[in-house]
Amino acid sequence: MTCCPKSIIADILKAREDKGGIVNVYYVACGGSYAGLHPGKYFLQSEAKKVTVDHYTANEFCHATPKALGPNSIVITQSHSGTTPETVKAAEIAQKAGAASIAVTYDAESPLAKNGDHVVTYGTTKEANDNGHAKALWLAVEILNQIEGYAHYDA
Repeated sequence: MTCCPKSIIADILKAREDKGGIVNVYYVACGGSYAGLHPGKYFLQSEAKKVTVDHYTANEFCHATPKALGPNSIVITQSHSGTTPETVKAAEIAQKAGAASIAVTYDAESPLAKNGDHVVTYGTTKEANDNGHAKALWLAVEILNQIEGYAHYDA
């Protein structure tokens, strides 16, 4: 399902409202995509009062999977091509654990996208905010606002 971050987060929270909601968020990728997830991770970790946040390389996530991963987790994976094997495997692990898996990628038909419960695509325009880094940050803002509220959301 390719959609905008606002409705993705709303759908995830609605599906988990009777299961304790979302308590942790994991950002997972390799290389440049890993670096590109850092602004979203940093923002959410700095601003959240209740939600815990962590950032893993995909290989680390696959081999040292956090014990807290489960239905109360969101895992945001990113790969430009959507074919990075470790990132695809991380998204698969997230789904098997019952976590909400969000794939951020250029290619909506990629293996990563097929392992995401939700897919956020980018790169179809030359707009400054049409890239994976911006989409991951947008997801962080939505997560914070919809779970805890964010005073500066409208700005």
